[in-house]
Amino acid sequence: MLELEVSGNKYKLVKMDTFIQFNVARKLLPVLTSFDSGDINVWANALANMPDDHAMFIVTESLKACSRLDGGGYRQVYNAGGVMMYQDIDLNVMIKLVSELLKYNLENFSLAQILQ
Repeated sequence: MLELEVSGNKYKLVKMDTFIQFNVARKLLPVLTSFDSGDINVWANALANMPDDHAMFIVTESLKACSRLDGGGYRQVYNAGGVMMYQDIDLNVMIKLVSELLKYNLENFSLAQILQ
């Protein structure tokens, strides 16, 4: 579990199910491999060309693994019904949560190790 504070709110990020991690990594693969070029334009192009359904899958599955301290306990940021539970979460907060969650979940993922 990873805890962090973003825009004055405390969040808890948990590991995604292994199968969800696999599908997220698979959908992110074109973006991840673009990092090897060292060119920000190549990375930006890979991200921009990602199909919308892949991007939404990555974002929604990531947000399902995020909870926010609210009152006496942590509550899901994005529920199973597809509803964002906090209307004050803007694009910057969402991107920060998703990026931290992806780093936390995929930190040990290495395509090179798998292919050896």
